[in-house]
Amino acid sequence: MEILDQADALRKKRAEADAKAARILPALFYKMFGDLVTNLKGLEIKPLSEHGARVRYGLGQPPKTQDHGVSLIRATNISRGSISSKNMLFVDPNDVPESRNAFLKADEVLVVRSGAYTGDVAQVTEEWEGSVAGYDLVLTPGEHLTGEFLEALLLTPFIQNSYFANLKARAGQPHLNASQLSATPVPAIPKEQQERFSKLVQSIRVLTKQREKNNSHLTRLFEALLHRAFTGDLTPSGAKRT
Repeated sequence: MEILDQADALRKKRAEADAKAARILPALFYKMFGDLVTNLKGLEIKPLSEHGARVRYGLGQPPKTQDHGVSLIRATNISRGSISSKNMLFVDPNDVPESRNAFLKADEVLVVRSGAYTGDVAQVTEEWEGSVAGYDLVLTPGEHLTGEFLEALLLTPFIQNSYFANLKARAGQPHLNASQLSATPVPAIPKEQQERFSKLVQSIRVLTKQREKNNSHLTRLFEALLHRAFTGDLTPSGAKRT
């Protein structure tokens, strides 16, 4: 039916737009800081730890999960710069040992430390502040780095392909530890320039949230139309049902 075809075409165009939008942040990073693989700008590169950043382990073995409470962010919730609430687990904050320092602060960065998603990264935004870090690594940027810059850097081919991939290849199974993450090569970028990048990232994220909301509405609309088409409730305008 024409209305169903139009809805499907709109859904496909939205998917194409999403794919293009996903390339914006990597392009912005490249525009502002250059290709770090070739490093034609001659940026000084030194280990992450020498920039004042700190790395710690998450909770590890979590307490008993429940239907409500504080979000427990696991590797399956981390995907290329975003944290998903899909299949999120929850724990009682009183069951989280204070000594583990597992509660997350805004601007920290999560790095998957083991398994198929090793090396995947997501910044902790204000939305997820106070959540509990599961088994993964937690990176605190310190005073010389911003979370947005670190997240984008760790997702570049310079790190994913030239550093993390080499580490994972040496192990029997994909794995990163705190020492390896602390040794990650990081270019010396003035904090002011990082902050300009961060503001642009934050603006893009606002637009992304709105786009995701619109996508959800569009998906529900298409599914409703599809259901009506199969049940015979969807008829051309002005047509009579018998």
